[in-house]
Amino acid sequence: MSASYAILHIIIPFRATTQPERRGQLETLLACFQRDLPEARVLVVEQGCARAFNRGALLNIGVSVARCSDIDSVCTQDVDMLPHADLIPEYTRELDPGTVRHIAGGWNRYTQPCPRKSVGGIQRNFLGGVVMLKHEHFRAVNGYPNDFWGWGGEDDELRDRLVLHGLEVETSAGGITDLENNGSGLTRNQKLKYLKKTKQRCPNKKELRRWHRTHPSEQGLAQVQWQVMDTLEYYPNCTQYTVNIVEPC
Repeated sequence: MSASYAILHIIIPFRATTQPERRGQLETLLACFQRDLPEARVLVVEQGCARAFNRGALLNIGVSVARCSDIDSVCTQDVDMLPHADLIPEYTRELDPGTVRHIAGGWNRYTQPCPRKSVGGIQRNFLGGVVMLKHEHFRAVNGYPNDFWGWGGEDDELRDRLVLHGLEVETSAGGITDLENNGSGLTRNQKLKYLKKTKQRCPNKKELRRWHRTHPSEQGLAQVQWQVMDTLEYYPNCTQYTVNIVEPC
């Protein structure tokens, strides 16, 4: 990656008010990026409003704040996904024309057998964790939806948008440490049950998914509205924005 021509923007959606362990995860992840990807511009977008976590809106806000050029790359990065050394080159390797890179795609959450939602026994429909694409493509599909309040749904919608625009998803190989499972000891199924019990899952995910199928890319990056509440610089190429997501967005 040459900073004079194209810039890698890593956007991390974040909130620790209900999960204080996220602070430690963020510190671990940022230390990795400062050491291994010093030229990347890292934006942490913290949700300051009290509603359920809205990952899609936070990522749209991060991309808007970054003011990317079309040739820049945007990487949406979950705070609990720590890349191993063998995966770091995937962040800087140039994207082939018309492709999106699922950097977290080789992680076991995305490769575990799932006959109902798979091709050849492997999950093919998930596009979460760490995803990289050109800003021109993120803008063309109108980014993520802004109306999924709570866990789940926004990454499914992004994949639908990418497919509709004829973009191909490639999967990276390399190791990832799941900082969340390391900290909580919960399996994926246990975590899903916990999110449901604590009402952190998106309650109307199915209804929203149906609406977006008939209104593709109508609501997203271009519609998001926010107010910056605070900023914090972690190191020269890394800034945190605490934001209030404003409705309607």
